[in-house]
Amino acid sequence: MKGEALSAAPAGKSARIAAVLVALASLTLVAAVAPLADTQWAAVPAFVPAYQSAAIVCDLVTAALLLGHYRESRTRSLLVLASGYLLTAALIAAHTLSFPDLFAPEGLFGGTQTTAWLWLAWHCAFPAGVLWHAWLSCQLADRPGVREESAWPVALAVLAPLTLSVVVVWTVLLAHDALPPLLENGRYRRGARLIFSIPLVLSLLALLVLAWRTRLRSALHLWLAVALGAWAVEILLSAVLNSGRYQAGFYIGRLYGLFAACTVLISLLLSVAVVHARLARALARERDSATAALEASEARYRTLTEAAAHLTWAMRPDGSLSFASAHWRGFTGIGAAEIGVSDWQDLLHPEDRTEAQDRIAGALMRQEGFEITARLRRTDGAWRWMLSRAEPVLDRSGRVVEWIGTSLDITERKEAEE
Repeated sequence: MKGEALSAAPAGKSARIAAVLVALASLTLVAAVAPLADTQWAAVPAFVPAYQSAAIVCDLVTAALLLGHYRESRTRSLLVLASGYLLTAALIAAHTLSFPDLFAPEGLFGGTQTTAWLWLAWHCAFPAGVLWHAWLSCQLADRPGVREESAWPVALAVLAPLTLSVVVVWTVLLAHDALPPLLENGRYRRGARLIFSIPLVLSLLALLVLAWRTRLRSALHLWLAVALGAWAVEILLSAVLNSGRYQAGFYIGRLYGLFAACTVLISLLLSVAVVHARLARALARERDSATAALEASEARYRTLTEAAAHLTWAMRPDGSLSFASAHWRGFTGIGAAEIGVSDWQDLLHPEDRTEAQDRIAGALMRQEGFEITARLRRTDGAWRWMLSRAEPVLDRSGRVVEWIGTSLDITERKEAEE
């Protein structure tokens, strides 16, 4: 599948209907869960690594698919989007390792505020990547990058987000004491919701820019918009409307965030499946057309050779006949059942056979045609002088597969010369 087809493939009517239904479901979910978002539920620490591991896998696979499409189209907006997914996956992994009560009581590294600030960076990374992608999509939609085999852009797209994630984590660790505290005993401190609203605003901004710049014409941009909407719902439920960890909004919002991570991945996989199905059908039609053309060509060839007045034959490199026209069979007396068994050279006069074999061996060595003047036994036992010319049929490696030849009776001319 071509990368330019991915970014330009129009969103069908069914896809738009599905997107509208998802948007309505999101609004319904927010309306239903919002009053219960800060209801305390049982603390299940194992929920966090399970959910975030699934999100990491989805983001990594999505990034890999986007990088693969970029290698075909060299469209830089796809490269930027893939980098955004890689950055998100890296920050999710860091957030998981720092989460308290998972691998250690206070997390594997950082302090009490590390996890909250990494969550903030994680949820800003995805809409920032989509925002940049949307801006480039409009600018470069008709000017994809030049096709080249250099691996540097892909390597940079992989290394840059990984390096940036290390910088973000290191900055959070170094500036831990200087950052405003967001959590205290698992509850949000005053003003924390305002800070947690930053990725929500960024997501809505990215959604507006994406819709404005691309008009959501392509399937990719349509499902990116759906993913941004789901992303905003997750932030709203899990960080703005609730007041701490392990509340109803915490669980439901994160589950909806997993849906956001899977949205574009599913659309990419479905688009690839559709393209593969179309390609298979096109190949089947092409194969059937080629088979029909070959059969028609063979039929015309046989008709021409059968209708020709001269003797027409085909011989393999080992000397056996692979084809003989009706005139050849009538002249030599060889039946159709003997084709493929009889040796063409056995029909030659014993005195002419050695020279003919030498000429054929030389032609086989040089991978070229040959011309032989020799006596051929007719069906009534008479010997007739025949001028035989043959041209080779070569395989892809240049070796002779068979010779296609004709034989012309020159007995009268030979006798006149003598």
